[in-house]
Amino acid sequence: MHTPDSLKETTLPRPGQPERDPLSDLLDLVRIRGEMALTCTPEVPFALSFPANTACMHAVTRGTVTVHVEGVEAPIELNPGELVLLPHGTAHVMKAGHARTIVGIDEALQTSFDRRRVVFGDGTSTTWFWGSFTFDDAMSRRLLDTLPTAITLRDLNERPLEWFQLCWEIMVDESRRRLPGGSVMVSRLLDIVFVKIIRRWAEQDAAAPHWLTAALDPRIAKVLSAIHAAPARPWQVADLAEIAGMSRSSFAAHFESLLEQSPGAYLTAWRLDKASERLGNTSKPIRWIAEDVGYESDAAFSRAFRERFGLSPSQWRKQASATKL
Repeated sequence: MHTPDSLKETTLPRPGQPERDPLSDLLDLVRIRGEMALTCTPEVPFALSFPANTACMHAVTRGTVTVHVEGVEAPIELNPGELVLLPHGTAHVMKAGHARTIVGIDEALQTSFDRRRVVFGDGTSTTWFWGSFTFDDAMSRRLLDTLPTAITLRDLNERPLEWFQLCWEIMVDESRRRLPGGSVMVSRLLDIVFVKIIRRWAEQDAAAPHWLTAALDPRIAKVLSAIHAAPARPWQVADLAEIAGMSRSSFAAHFESLLEQSPGAYLTAWRLDKASERLGNTSKPIRWIAEDVGYESDAAFSRAFRERFGLSPSQWRKQASATKL
């Protein structure tokens, strides 16, 4: 089997550098940023309300906590070794015992937060880790909107998330010591935790969105990596089928069954997503960005971009710049 001409110039990783994979490429577009990490040990009984708009996770290490998520009918019971991720920042209430009143978490933190230990509360029977995340609003929508309101993992005692406990200990220590660079370290480690949760969930839940299952499929992952590495190349279905090690017809059918779109449609979407990311995060000329993602004509690029995002490339850049102010 020969290597397609369109792959011959693909840049190989340097020795010691891990190969890029499609899940990493996709999550790069989302631009995950970890915000805050602390340990919660409130005295039972308690009922704490967490407001909407901040994506977060809760991982229980001791005791039992019930999570009441807005819009989710059944409460989620978390025992030691279980966690819930709320990727859309849905409002929720954490409960244990029979508390008479619900207290807002911001109010509770004002009275029961030990900054020296980075611990909220002084109870002994219930403990969980609480971390929060933010995302690039412009690029996260297409990917994160396909995730459910709540993602639950329940087998962490039997199959621990690699390095989870160590990551958390480092985050809490950095937050406690407040050394230079600590906030960046906490943010990066929370990024790692988020990716590990998403990957574990996608491996074991049939409800995982198409882009996640495709990124974890060994044959299709090779194709996505090739497209992501060289979006400007004139990919043909035959080239992509060869990369996957499949016949053209079986590849096209398998690709569409996983991603609910043809290889050509995916390539177009990826080109435009990459263009929108570069428009919002670089000062490169629009003509250069268009050519870099595979458009020979500015007019063709502008038409396709407007069709996908409802704005021209220049309008998108202006809006992205205003958002960052």
